[in-house]
Amino acid sequence: MKIFLDTADLDEIRRAADAGLIDGITTNPSLVAKVAENRDVTEMYREICESVDGPVSLEVVALDRDTMVAEGRKLAAIHANAVVKLPLTEDGLKACRDLVTEGFKTNVTLCFSVSQALLVPRTSLRSSGVSTTSPGKACSSSIRFVRCMTTTGTTRKFSQLRFATPCTSWSRC
Repeated sequence: MKIFLDTADLDEIRRAADAGLIDGITTNPSLVAKVAENRDVTEMYREICESVDGPVSLEVVALDRDTMVAEGRKLAAIHANAVVKLPLTEDGLKACRDLVTEGFKTNVTLCFSVSQALLVPRTSLRSSGVSTTSPGKACSSSIRFVRCMTTTGTTRKFSQLRFATPCTSWSRC
């Protein structure tokens, strides 16, 4: 099982990494916007990657396949442990296949159903690659989350007050 902290806050990342409590990070543009201020986002991503000994998901903001692929290549070039995070849309799945075929690590996000989650391995398996899936439905909008991922890529969300406490019902996660 692996635990990923869902944040772009470098102090929070360093504190959890120093304690040995996380295996990686997953970010998104809204989390970055909350803490970036006037900082260069690429440099911020580099610092996040250097703070963690594990995968760091960096999300594209593009909406079309070609732009997602181009942006994904740039994000992957930031650091060796960068993982390109793509939306679970038709173009996102096509971009995922393209990037995995090129040898990039990917994470598909905004997955709201089991049927959607089943599309991701089909996309990456056809490319002889591996992708992970991040669920997009939060247990509560007022708390932060860490992700608990098995080696098979199945992901569950856990609510976090300080560190993980499991959800009691899958219907709420």
